[in-house]
Amino acid sequence: GELDTAETLFQDALATGRRIDNRALAAAALAGLGRVAEARGNLEAAEEELEASLALRRDLGEDVSLVESRVALAEVLLEAGFPDPAEEQARRAASELSETGLPDHRALADAILARVLLAQGEVSQADAAITRAATLAEATENLETRWPVTVARARVQASRGEPREAMETLDGLLQDLDTVPWAGLHLETRLLRWETELAYGSSSRARRELESLEADAGDRGFALVASKAGEYLR
Repeated sequence: GELDTAETLFQDALATGRRIDNRALAAAALAGLGRVAEARGNLEAAEEELEASLALRRDLGEDVSLVESRVALAEVLLEAGFPDPAEEQARRAASELSETGLPDHRALADAILARVLLAQGEVSQADAAITRAATLAEATENLETRWPVTVARARVQASRGEPREAMETLDGLLQDLDTVPWAGLHLETRLLRWETELAYGSSSRARRELESLEADAGDRGFALVASKAGEYLR
């Protein structure tokens, strides 16, 4: 499957990086392995891989890739139920980019910060963070930037009492994702779309969609999405 292929590629890259003493390559491979572990629901392993990637990139002085590792680590910590350390990583990522002209990366940092603040019940602060992120991401065609920003915006919209707007945002994002072969992003977007409808709209339709999503994600190895979809059905 997609995750097995990605894991093999990242493991090969890690082995190569260590063999030829290319720490930048090793750090990138560790970050990729962390993402794979997260998708599989192994959050402890994901945290370990991303911490290792972060340490290498810190030693190398790679500011931009360091921020990428911080954003990924913040997401894993948030998924694991640790919003305070997640906030620390998100704020450090944002502050490290505050003086640079890298809007895509600044948008990513503010998007994960918005999600962390929502988890802490700070809706107004989350709204401010996602507004900054959306402004920074306006000009980009990079879906890897637009996806987390759009997902975070939908979460904020729902938390502000605007579930219809949130679902419309997610429907538009799903249409965009139909053109790319990234199963993980599509599955995660479907999860948020139907959990939002379950909370605010048609529970019967949402339950059917979540049942389908649980099976689809499980078959593809995306255990984190499958388990979260299943939780809404219990």
